Amino acid sequence: MAHEVGVQFYQLLFRRNPELRPLFGGDIDAQARKIMQMLELMVNSLSRFDDIVPALCEFARRHREYGVVDAHYPMVGEALIWTLARVQGPRFTYELEHAWHTVYQAIAETMMAAARPAAPANDIRV
Repeated sequence: MAHEVGVQFYQLLFRRNPELRPLFGGDIDAQARKIMQMLELMVNSLSRFDDIVPALCEFARRHREYGVVDAHYPMVGEALIWTLARVQGPRFTYELEHAWHTVYQAIAETMMAAARPAAPANDIRV
């Protein structure tokens, strides 16, 4: 089901923010797989967030090269959480939604800080 969730996420993201579509390659299936793999890594690493900061920093720098800017992160977060809520239905409780907001905020803040040109790789902390 992860791939389907990834596809739904991108469909929603591009419907709400068509200006983001050019930032992504033509193969949305591949993008859907990538984002779901990244989310799985994040969720499985929450108890040791500092261990994944270097990967997030590298990920952020690559995204900067593609044209991603700070203003894009809230758009992605909204689409992601809305998609998760839609897929989970009544199982997506207020507590779960709050947890996802918290996790996404930590990821986004880390990545935005890392994407700034002068940010040293090992100096990013949220």
